[in-house]
Amino acid sequence: MKIQIGLVFIMAFVACAPEVTRIGYTPDAAADNDNRSIKILKYATIDESLYEQIGTITISDGKFSRNCDEDAVINLLKDEASRISADLVNITNSKQPSSLSKCYQVTAIFYRQTNQADGLGSSVSVSSQP
Repeated sequence: MKIQIGLVFIMAFVACAPEVTRIGYTPDAAADNDNRSIKILKYATIDESLYEQIGTITISDGKFSRNCDEDAVINLLKDEASRISADLVNITNSKQPSSLSKCYQVTAIFYRQTNQADGLGSSVSVSSQP
């Protein structure tokens, strides 16, 4: 019985972060974490002649995840974007918390503005959720 209680206690503190899968990039841990100017969009169409795709991230429930509501996940996206010098994050898939998972789960693409782009202007259009 003591072993079971100990295992539950350990799992509650060890497996507390959402699961993060990165494709196409490695974040710079030492990068400046100034994420105030990073734009977060959902289901947008991005003009890739003005924005270069850097990589993709999937944030999902690690089954014992904590601190993974929508605000926490958006902040995680901004922090990650800051570490790879991304200007824009486009959420391409999202799943709200449910009875099976308490986490907001997303797949998103990071973009960096190219020299031709001078702001969002007409280079981004937002479509309705699929």
